[in-house]
Amino acid sequence: MKRFRTRLKVEGDPLVAEPAAMWKHIQENDVTIVVADPDEFSGGTGKFLDPALLAHPDKVQLVQTFGQTRVFRIHP
Repeated sequence: MKRFRTRLKVEGDPLVAEPAAMWKHIQENDVTIVVADPDEFSGGTGKFLDPALLAHPDKVQLVQTFGQTRVFRIHP
């Protein structure tokens, strides 16, 4: 999973252990695009990222799907 931020800066997924902390990290770092790859090894996408995104439907927009990979736009 990667987060594409403004000015084409790419940052890897942080090791955040809970959905609320994940959302806080997204907001504090002004993340505008989230690319969510299925994470079958550790399950971090399903455990932490998906719940964080689903908890804020007014600020998250699904913009594209490529197989199981999803691209979300984060609104301020």
